[in-house]
Amino acid sequence: MTTHMGSNRAMSQSPETVLSQIAEQAQFVAMPDVMSRLITLFDDPETTAAEVAEILSKDAGLVTHVLRIANSAHYAGRGDVTTVQQALMKLGLRTTKAVVLSSAVYTTVSDAVPEGIDLRPFWQHGLEVGVTAMLIAEEVCPRLADDCFVAGLLHDVGRVALAMACPDPFRELLADPPGRWTTERERELFGIDHCQAGAFLCEQWNLPSLLNTAARSHHDIPTTMPVEAADRVPLCVGLADSISSASWAGPAAARTECREFREQVCALVSMNAERLQRIQSQAGRQVEEWASLLDIELCKPSELLAQANERLFALYQATEELHRKNEKLQTQLLAEESEHAALEALKVICATFSHHINNATTTILGRAQLVNLAIGRSERNESTDKIAQSMTVIENAVDTITEVLGELKCLSRFDTTSYHGRTKILKLKRDIATGVE
Repeated sequence: MTTHMGSNRAMSQSPETVLSQIAEQAQFVAMPDVMSRLITLFDDPETTAAEVAEILSKDAGLVTHVLRIANSAHYAGRGDVTTVQQALMKLGLRTTKAVVLSSAVYTTVSDAVPEGIDLRPFWQHGLEVGVTAMLIAEEVCPRLADDCFVAGLLHDVGRVALAMACPDPFRELLADPPGRWTTERERELFGIDHCQAGAFLCEQWNLPSLLNTAARSHHDIPTTMPVEAADRVPLCVGLADSISSASWAGPAAARTECREFREQVCALVSMNAERLQRIQSQAGRQVEEWASLLDIELCKPSELLAQANERLFALYQATEELHRKNEKLQTQLLAEESEHAALEALKVICATFSHHINNATTTILGRAQLVNLAIGRSERNESTDKIAQSMTVIENAVDTITEVLGELKCLSRFDTTSYHGRTKILKLKRDIATGVE
């Protein structure tokens, strides 16, 4: 079944309109009845394995997945589980719940997304995060490891919700260059981001609250270690997301956010980089196994290689830009260091010259004043007038020297200007009269 709504660009719609479209799609593409009944049973602490087996047996697809996983190497199976009851006994209700939720949501959303929108990269990333979150949870909250798997698998289900409700803007998002897909870009196109959309879709489908919380807050950097184990699920999912291949190859701002999230959470759970790297490597080997167990279609190896090359080229371009900015900054710093050294040298020179020039100008001014006094007592004629004018020029020149020295002492940077062709002279902070006639 292929359905779609709202072909208009969501950026011209209000968030309320987009949420309304998601709600309509959620009702139109509802969870299977068996799934709804199982969710109710799983949420009841009094539920027995027999009750779950009875309902589960009504869906052949779910039965196939449960039996396959119960017999898988992951659960140390030897192919000896042949009934739902045996599978439930081996897996337990929590793992069975994880399998059922994963399978049902995958089938439902895959049928609901419009043609031309490839969800395989979405599931590739979801499985990577789900398996990684499960491995992290085995150290952080072991009892909820299976819940972390499902929450990780579906943490970006909001993107599917946006694809269902607003296919045309979603196709525009898919056509963006690598690294452009950010929550800000989503809000630009849809008025909401995938975190809001995912939490809303979980509510519409009455999925467990753990999935709702993980979808809504897997990008929120925690400040303290949650006391309740259930509250650690978003933490495990967020940490898994922060080390996934899709995240580290994203835009620079997103990589920074991932690094900050990773550093904060690793500090809270006391996990070092080496342990995190081992988990990531272990998860990478399990993704295809889980995809096979759940019948989830992933990208072909050649497609993954093409995506990797595309991301690698985007990182190469980002690195080149970083090198370019770094070289420019180094050149600027070297120039600033040279200017600083020259300023320090100038200050020493000014201090030395100032001492001698001050003595000389004081002597000159003293003599000039004596000459002026003598002229004042003498009979005024053309000769004495010329001497008086010359003394004024001398006094102005001395004032200029004193003012220049003061300006040199106050220099905080070098501004130069051309003077007589190629010659460069200091351009002082304020115009200084030369006194030359």
